[in-house]
Amino acid sequence: MSAPLAQQRASQTLEAARRANAQVQANKPAPPKRCASCGAPVHQEPAEGEGLPCGH
Repeated sequence: MSAPLAQQRASQTLEAARRANAQVQANKPAPPKRCASCGAPVHQEPAEGEGLPCGH
């Protein structure tokens, strides 16, 4: 195999791996939001003037 052909195949393989990785990352669910003070999970944003269920 010639050097330019090997280089072309290597760059195609690298690009395919990058696309696959981007697709996997896009399909991952976002991590749950957490309270900045205690780290408790926040299932929904509190209403205006309310605190979080953990008391913060």
